[in-house]
Amino acid sequence: MQGRGATTAPVAAETRPIAREFVDVLREEFTALHPGADAGRTLADLYAAIHHLEPPQSALCLSGGGIRSASFALGVLQALARHGLLFRFDYLSTVSGGGYIGSWLSAWRRHAEDDSAVLQSLTICGRPPPGKGKRWGRCGAWSDAVICPAFDAAGTQPPACMGVRGLGPDHP
Repeated sequence: MQGRGATTAPVAAETRPIAREFVDVLREEFTALHPGADAGRTLADLYAAIHHLEPPQSALCLSGGGIRSASFALGVLQALARHGLLFRFDYLSTVSGGGYIGSWLSAWRRHAEDDSAVLQSLTICGRPPPGKGKRWGRCGAWSDAVICPAFDAAGTQPPACMGVRGLGPDHP
């Protein structure tokens, strides 16, 4: 086998984006979200501007940990919905298992195009209607082990549903 030998042709340099400073990225985001607000010149000025926004901004952060954290986060979303707080957050930040449930909620809200329907489904989940006992079955059934949005009055279900696999009706 014959080798190709050395080449004297110049190799094109890879063009990489220039690294940006954190303060520049944060300032750009701040001015995009709050046009006309003064972001200041320094990082301290920018932090002060962020913390003096009216009304104050808040974020819902859902941590990671796989399906356990997704299940826990779903319970948190349900509790926030029951108390009328779920859609009062300005930002949603997720990681890993929290990302499962965060993206599920975001997709559901987008497809439903009606936050009141999403809230209603999240608040009635886990509570059997009057006169109904526990049932086990497909998503939307009432059970202590499966936590997912209930079917609406028309009998349709949300675009996605999460439950805990492997738990039967006799699970404590």
